[in-house]
Amino acid sequence: MKAAIYARTAHHDSSTKEQIELCREYILEKGGEVVGIYDDPGTSAHQLLRDGLSLLLDDARKGKFDTLVLTSYDRLFRDSLKIEDFIDELEQLGISIITVKQL
Repeated sequence: MKAAIYARTAHHDSSTKEQIELCREYILEKGGEVVGIYDDPGTSAHQLLRDGLSLLLDDARKGKFDTLVLTSYDRLFRDSLKIEDFIDELEQLGISIITVKQL
């Protein structure tokens, strides 16, 4: 497994470190390799244009990883239709999504 990690917090005073470490531990326990870490600290899930998420999508389209690991789907978006569209795009690219913890 060549895995990418995505983490997001809504508040500027919150860190994505705990989310990233939880995902990293899961990947390593499964014998995978962390090939990318993307995060958007202090960013609302309603904000569509995010630096970390945009870079993640660019790298996904380039085939840099085959699995995306995050703590829960609400790290992506709050809107279930946007989550579905995102998942569909990654699935079309052959990328699976794993959530390691539902918050």
